[in-house]
Amino acid sequence: MGFVIILAVVLLVTVVGRAALMATVYWVYGSAGYASGIRVYFVGKEKWFTNGERVPDALATAGSVGAFFTSLLLAYIIAYSVRYVYRLTRKGNHENA
Repeated sequence: MGFVIILAVVLLVTVVGRAALMATVYWVYGSAGYASGIRVYFVGKEKWFTNGERVPDALATAGSVGAFFTSLLLAYIIAYSVRYVYRLTRKGNHENA
Protein backbone atom coordinates (compact mmCIF):
# COMPACT_ATOMS: atom_id res chain seq x y z
CA MET A 1 0.00 0.00 0.00
CA GLY A 2 2.87 2.36 0.74
CA PHE A 3 4.25 1.82 -2.76
CA VAL A 4 0.90 2.81 -4.26
CA ILE A 5 0.74 6.02 -2.22
CA ILE A 6 4.28 7.04 -3.17
CA LEU A 7 3.69 6.16 -6.81
CA ALA A 8 0.41 8.13 -6.83
CA VAL A 9 2.16 11.24 -5.50
CA VAL A 10 4.95 10.91 -8.06
CA LEU A 11 2.46 10.47 -10.90
CA LEU A 12 0.38 13.42 -9.65
CA VAL A 13 3.35 15.76 -9.62
CA THR A 14 5.07 14.62 -12.80
CA VAL A 15 2.47 13.46 -15.31
CA VAL A 16 -1.15 13.77 -14.30
CA GLY A 17 -0.92 17.24 -12.73
CA ARG A 18 0.57 18.71 -15.89
CA ALA A 19 -2.07 16.98 -18.01
CA ALA A 20 -4.78 18.51 -15.80
CA LEU A 21 -3.33 21.99 -16.37
CA MET A 22 -3.28 21.37 -20.13
CA ALA A 23 -6.87 20.13 -19.98
CA THR A 24 -7.86 23.32 -18.15
CA VAL A 25 -6.54 25.46 -21.00
CA TYR A 26 -8.25 23.24 -23.59
CA TRP A 27 -11.54 23.41 -21.66
CA VAL A 28 -11.61 27.22 -21.51
CA TYR A 29 -9.85 28.30 -24.72
CA GLY A 30 -9.82 25.21 -26.92
CA SER A 31 -6.87 23.95 -28.91
CA ALA A 32 -6.33 27.37 -30.49
CA GLY A 33 -5.73 28.89 -27.06
CA TYR A 34 -3.11 26.30 -26.17
CA ALA A 35 -1.49 26.63 -29.59
CA SER A 36 -1.25 30.42 -29.17
CA GLY A 37 0.73 30.02 -25.96
CA ILE A 38 -1.84 30.30 -23.16
CA ARG A 39 -0.72 28.25 -20.16
CA VAL A 40 -1.66 27.94 -16.48
CA TYR A 41 0.69 29.11 -13.75
CA PHE A 42 0.47 29.51 -9.99
CA VAL A 43 0.65 32.68 -7.92
CA GLY A 44 0.69 31.37 -4.38
CA LYS A 45 -2.14 28.85 -4.36
CA GLU A 46 -4.16 30.60 -7.08
CA LYS A 47 -4.17 29.39 -10.68
CA TRP A 48 -3.92 32.02 -13.41
CA PHE A 49 -3.78 31.90 -17.19
CA THR A 50 -0.80 33.57 -18.84
CA ASN A 51 -3.12 36.09 -20.49
CA GLY A 52 -3.97 37.53 -17.04
CA GLU A 53 -7.34 35.87 -16.40
CA ARG A 54 -7.95 33.85 -13.27
CA VAL A 55 -8.87 30.18 -13.62
CA PRO A 56 -12.47 29.62 -12.39
CA ASP A 57 -12.51 28.03 -8.92
CA ALA A 58 -14.87 25.21 -9.87
CA LEU A 59 -12.72 24.26 -12.84
CA ALA A 60 -9.51 24.39 -10.80
CA THR A 61 -11.02 22.24 -8.06
CA ALA A 62 -12.47 19.72 -10.51
CA GLY A 63 -9.13 19.49 -12.31
CA SER A 64 -7.20 18.93 -9.08
CA VAL A 65 -9.61 16.28 -7.77
CA GLY A 66 -9.72 14.54 -11.14
CA ALA A 67 -5.92 14.53 -11.34
CA PHE A 68 -5.68 13.05 -7.85
CA PHE A 69 -8.10 10.20 -8.57
CA THR A 70 -6.49 9.55 -11.95
CA SER A 71 -3.06 9.27 -10.36
CA LEU A 72 -4.44 6.85 -7.73
CA LEU A 73 -6.02 4.72 -10.45
CA LEU A 74 -2.81 4.65 -12.47
CA ALA A 75 -0.77 3.76 -9.38
CA TYR A 76 -3.08 0.84 -8.56
CA ILE A 77 -2.96 -0.40 -12.15
CA ILE A 78 0.84 -0.27 -12.18
CA ALA A 79 1.14 -1.95 -8.76
CA TYR A 80 -1.23 -4.78 -9.63
CA SER A 81 0.43 -5.27 -13.01
CA VAL A 82 3.82 -5.63 -11.33
CA ARG A 83 2.29 -8.02 -8.79
CA TYR A 84 0.67 -10.09 -11.55
CA VAL A 85 3.89 -10.36 -13.56
CA TYR A 86 5.83 -11.30 -10.42
CA ARG A 87 3.37 -14.07 -9.54
CA LEU A 88 3.29 -15.28 -13.14
CA THR A 89 7.04 -15.66 -13.22
CA ARG A 90 7.17 -17.38 -9.80
CA LYS A 91 4.72 -20.19 -10.68
CA GLY A 92 7.15 -21.91 -13.05
CA ASN A 93 9.76 -22.36 -10.33
CA HIS A 94 7.51 -24.07 -7.77
CA GLU A 95 5.50 -26.74 -9.56
CA ASN A 96 4.05 -29.62 -7.54
CA ALA A 97 4.57 -33.13 -8.92
